[in-house]
Amino acid sequence: MNSNGKSNANWMYIFSIASVWFGTHVGGGFASGRQTMTFFVSYGWYAIFLPAIAMILVGLTYREQLIVAKNHRAFDYNSMSHKLYAPYDNFMSPVYEVCNIMAGFLAISASIAGGASLLQEIFDMPFMVAIVLLGIGVLLLAKFGSTLVRRVSTLLTLIIVFAFVVLCTKGISMQSSQLNEIVAAKQATAGFGSALWKAITYAGFQCFAFMGLLSSARDIQDTPTITKSMVIGYILNASMITLTAVLLVAWIPQLTEQPLPILFIAQQMGTGWLVNLYSVALLAAFTSTAVSATFGTISRFTALREKTSKTGIFADEKTFSTIVGVAVIAISVFISTFGLIKIVAVGYGYAGYAGVFLVIIPTLTYGHWKNKQYAKQNPESDNVTSI
Repeated sequence: MNSNGKSNANWMYIFSIASVWFGTHVGGGFASGRQTMTFFVSYGWYAIFLPAIAMILVGLTYREQLIVAKNHRAFDYNSMSHKLYAPYDNFMSPVYEVCNIMAGFLAISASIAGGASLLQEIFDMPFMVAIVLLGIGVLLLAKFGSTLVRRVSTLLTLIIVFAFVVLCTKGISMQSSQLNEIVAAKQATAGFGSALWKAITYAGFQCFAFMGLLSSARDIQDTPTITKSMVIGYILNASMITLTAVLLVAWIPQLTEQPLPILFIAQQMGTGWLVNLYSVALLAAFTSTAVSATFGTISRFTALREKTSKTGIFADEKTFSTIVGVAVIAISVFISTFGLIKIVAVGYGYAGYAGVFLVIIPTLTYGHWKNKQYAKQNPESDNVTSI
């Protein structure tokens, strides 16, 4: 392959890594608008610029973690956490493990609750019936159809992005005068410090979604490739969440009690085909997020099984994974009964606090220092270009 072909292949690889981050971020919770409402828009006009700041923190944290993984060829979150936290990993890594599992439960629960709210809105289905049906469906897909879900996730992301861009463009245009009033008057429900802290906790929660990005980056060989992929990923993610935040700010007085604020906006706009397209994409996004998180959680417990005595329910892997899957869904369905608004506001909020102090601060300080030391001791480590 000539140098131009190699360069093109490298850029395609860089974009693929950035796309994994984007696809992980633009899941059901984000696509519904509920996360953006809770962490940004509920604080007023600050939502115009704070999402971009939160994404800087996520991008910088992901970059340092990917460099740790590249340096030590540690492309699973357990190995990476041991390298990141060493020599304090005997304590820190198990805590990180528990927080990742809890974040997985929250993602599943929020997706089931959001999907149930959507079915309730569209088909007037009782909420409790909807969450049970979705729970069963997610369990079956996680056991037998997770590969199919992962394969269609890229198409799903493209559909969501298309619907988002159309919705945001039209929705912002319709409410432009109200948006201008809010920004001009700098309307806010709290001080800037409170709003900034909430944005930082959003970044903290997002840092628990790192596993998919980590496993997709196994071929990375040099730091410049990591940096470029994170810059592109930042542009994609910051642009989308900022566009969504601007839309929601423009409609904010009508959205306070809406579990699915963007669906509400779509319905108010009166474009039938767009509402239908967005509804289908949103339900698929909730399902995809729940299936991926359920599959990942089952896999984590299955990995723990390998380190224990394989007796009783541990003897047969399929039986064990089925029991774990049923338990994961049962717990998630119970949590989902609290509703999407409470799960995001309370559950995601506490997970965000944990992410700030357990992931962001240690990674951007201690992790960054360790990466600098490694580069000094191994100057040849970035001489090989990825792909």
